[in-house]
Parts: sequence; C-alpha cells; structure tokens
Amino acid sequence: MEDAPQDRIERAVAAVKQQPWYIKYSIILVLFAIPLIAIAMARPRLVAYAESRSAAWLAHARHLDAPADSPSLRHPANIDTVVQERLDTQLKDLRSAAYYHLTVARSMFGSQYMVVTIAAVAAVIAGVILVPISWKGWKSAPPYLTVPFLVIAGIAVLFATFNQVYQQNENVTNSTTAYFGYLALEDEMLSYYPRRSRDSASVIGPGAFIHHMDQQVKALRTFAIGFDPSRIPTISGVQEQIEAGVPRER
Repeated sequence: MEDAPQDRIERAVAAVKQQPWYIKYSIILVLFAIPLIAIAMARPRLVAYAESRSAAWLAHARHLDAPADSPSLRHPANIDTVVQERLDTQLKDLRSAAYYHLTVARSMFGSQYMVVTIAAVAAVIAGVILVPISWKGWKSAPPYLTVPFLVIAGIAVLFATFNQVYQQNENVTNSTTAYFGYLALEDEMLSYYPRRSRDSASVIGPGAFIHHMDQQVKALRTFAIGFDPSRIPTISGVQEQIEAGVPRER
C-alpha cells in the first residue's frame, strides 16, 4: 500500500533530523534563500513580459515610442506668424504630454503585473506548505516547513502591500485617462482649420481657440503618480496576517 503524503513527509523530516547540525542549518538556510533568489530572478522577467504585452496591445497607439511630429497644422496664409507659432507649440506640448502619460501607464502596468503575479504565486505556495504544518500544529512542525512558510507568506504580504502603497491601480487609470484626454485635444487641434474653412461664422477665431486650448490643458494637466503611505503595514499587522493562516496546536 502506498504511503500517505503525511507519512512520507514525516520520514523525510526524521531523516534530516539525523544529520549533523551544520547540515540541518544549511538546509534551513537554503530553504530561506530559495524564495528570495526566485523572486530576484522572476521580477525583471515579469516586468519585461508585461511591457512587451502592453506594446503589442498598443501597437497602433499614437506616441508609443516618442511624441509624434506629424501630421502638422496647415496654417492658412492669412494667419499671423505669432499665432501660428503658438498653435504649433500647443500641439507639440499636447503630444509630449500624451507620450509622458502613456509611458507612465505602461511602466505602472508592468510593475502591477509583476506585483500581482508574485503575490498570487507566493500565496498559493504558502498555502501548500501550510497543509503539512497543519497536521501537527505550528509548535510541532519542523523548521524545514515553518521557515519556508514564513518567508513565502511574508513575500505574499509584502507584494500585496506594494499594490496598495504605490496605488498602482489608480496610477494606471489616471495616466490612461490623461493620455486619451490629450489625444482628444490633439484631434481637436488638427480638426480646427478644416472646420473653420467650412464654417468660419460659427467656429471661433485662432486667438480665441488658443485661449480655449489653454483652458482645456489647464483642466487636464496633472501629475498622475500617487502614493499612500498610510497603507504601509506595521510589524504587528504583518504578524496578524501571517498568524491568521497558522494552525493552532492540537
């Protein structure tokens, strides 16, 4: 009859206990280091993957790699040079702002993908390790199980906290909203002269349009990166979260 998983784990723990003290502590040190090394190796790969996916999803987006310099405004001959320069400057600033917010959104999305993935994987692994710990309770469980559980559970709590402290959901949403807002203003500028050529009576003049765009940009302008230091966990809070999953002594 095949042994139960609990019996196999107990025999493995008993075999480790028979080893010299330096072997035991070496095993504990390795079990402590493995999750940290895995996180260090996975983090840049997860961020790079998320950024590559975002680039594929946004393949047809404007200002993906740099602010575009075309199409440009086709000024009528009767427009004053100063007015032309100001309109060109406004269009250039809109494109730079759109590129900035798109870059921030992509960066925040990559970080968010990495944080959520690591937190989820660590939580699942910690839950799996918790099963054999629950058979005998925390005090009776060997350090070869409790040490990896504490490290991996701590990693899950830490990375879950990152998403809250750095407000990654809000930052991605705010930057994306600002990006599309600047795109709408860019389209409005590019449509100004064609609209005015068809209906000059109802479309405001260039001077008034400059003022209108200044007001629109003023309402839209924001630094779309925020943090929430109040969500930084305390030591007691982390302890409570980890202990919530630790089985009591039977």
